[in-house]
Amino acid sequence: MRGDIPEGANPVEWDFKHASELMEFIAKNGDFCVGGACYPEKHPESVSIADDIKSLKLKQDAVCQFLTTQM
Repeated sequence: MRGDIPEGANPVEWDFKHASELMEFIAKNGDFCVGGACYPEKHPESVSIADDIKSLKLKQDAVCQFLTTQM
């Protein structure tokens, strides 16, 4: 849901800093099937594959029901 950070934007001011936070909000406030994004070769901002897997685990724990990559 975040997409690319717009030039000059300050992500610190955003309500949801991570997709997992948005997923938790959606799950608590509606009856939706929640999916998330994943990167087969790791997210470009992740330090390592292990770090990326930890982020995916956060999404799963936050009620993510499926993951998808860009086609």
